[in-house]
Amino acid sequence: STTARVSGLVGVRASTARIRRPTSWARATLPFVAGVSLLVAPGASAKPRLERPADPVVVSGSQTEALLGSDPRTIVAFRVDQRRRWRQIPVQVDERRDVNLGDVYNGTREGIEINTYADPSTLTGADPIPSLDDDDEIALMARHAGARRGRGHWRKLPRRLRRRDAVELRITDPRSGARRWAYLLDAAATKRDPSAGKNLVEYRFRLLSGGYPASYQFRDGPNPESSVVETGSYRLRFTDRWINDVIEIRRPGTETADLLDRRKAQFGPGFCGRSTDTFTDGEGAFVANIDGPVRAIRSYVGANSGPMTQREHIFYDRREDTTTFLRVHQIPGVMEFFDYAPTPERMYYRSSTSAAVPIDGSPDPIPEAAPEWEQAYGPHGAVTSVGRLETDIEGLPLSSYYLDEATPTDPDQLQCTGDGLAWGSSGTRVHGPIANTDPLRGPAGDFRSVRSIFYDGPGLRRGDAARRANWIDQPLLVRGRPAGLGSRRHR
Repeated sequence: STTARVSGLVGVRASTARIRRPTSWARATLPFVAGVSLLVAPGASAKPRLERPADPVVVSGSQTEALLGSDPRTIVAFRVDQRRRWRQIPVQVDERRDVNLGDVYNGTREGIEINTYADPSTLTGADPIPSLDDDDEIALMARHAGARRGRGHWRKLPRRLRRRDAVELRITDPRSGARRWAYLLDAAATKRDPSAGKNLVEYRFRLLSGGYPASYQFRDGPNPESSVVETGSYRLRFTDRWINDVIEIRRPGTETADLLDRRKAQFGPGFCGRSTDTFTDGEGAFVANIDGPVRAIRSYVGANSGPMTQREHIFYDRREDTTTFLRVHQIPGVMEFFDYAPTPERMYYRSSTSAAVPIDGSPDPIPEAAPEWEQAYGPHGAVTSVGRLETDIEGLPLSSYYLDEATPTDPDQLQCTGDGLAWGSSGTRVHGPIANTDPLRGPAGDFRSVRSIFYDGPGLRRGDAARRANWIDQPLLVRGRPAGLGSRRHR
């Protein structure tokens, strides 16, 4: 997608050929793009510093023309540090391919064609083009970029690297003009590891029944897991396709505790006929389970009568981007929210529309307007959620959802999964009806929700939460161009 290539956005890559105008949960015209945070050094002449510690830079193969045809396993990245020295930085190439989701279901049902992440460990399979091609993605962290190379700087690289073409990535904050650069090279002639000796994310996919796909029940779940995502900032656990039941923040100064009962999705409040439990109990399959040095990818399909509905998680070391592609017949509405868990120390909730309230199982009035950001915070860390909607279906009302009730009794307050408590249950709701979004059922609208989740330590202020939403709503511009390294004068 153009958005993903140009802005460095991750997790919003189109799984079909169409990209629709994005819609904010709170404002119908707000674009979903990735943004930057600026720290400007003292002094009137100081250059603005581009510092975006949680955010990635992702470019497609089409933006790195000089490297097309290279072995994805031999692409490495470098920056120039403040002392004008070359430093290798972690980089990851994820191959993409066109696939029919019927094949992902082991041929057990009819499917639609999508472009998605290739994975030899699932029935999606490896990319039939094994070299770097136009739709593959190259990911690195924005904070690892550095200064621009100087004249004659190539000569400081090892000779075997100087015999290859390179791509210069220019990363720009359009608000201030702050820029940083990173350099991609083909290191086939060397033994350099693209990870640069670092592993920012670890994803351990573990299916309790055995190996995937041999032991997986495609037509009728559940398929219990004990899968874990761990970084230096957080730990998550998944116990089935749609069931995330642990969030632990592991940032400095944090009193670690499990903050989450369940991350939930259903048609509406108290509507338990469709939930993450029923999604996992029905048919489904995995599209990709990828663990790399820069990011991990967990993608799956199957949500009851929406077998083509897909959720795609992309995990970075301080942030998670989740995209849900709704592909189902007309439904009455949809809501997505976090139901938190009681913790040793009290946590609080606030949003762009709400002042802080304690998460304590006692009701608090929260405005109905859909928030631009939400945050649960306290001694156990901070979870900041920024949700956006991309759709071509017009006239869908949006609102907030909040319920803090230790003993829900009203049918509309019923918690369909988890511990039964509504402990700071908070998220966003799309009021329907939502027209058909499944191409197998005829003319279909395009509907996808995108949520970026930042995992931080304690001490964040309200402005910090708003700033994270700004990072999402302000684009980080990335331009790739040949660096001319392969020409004779650089050898």
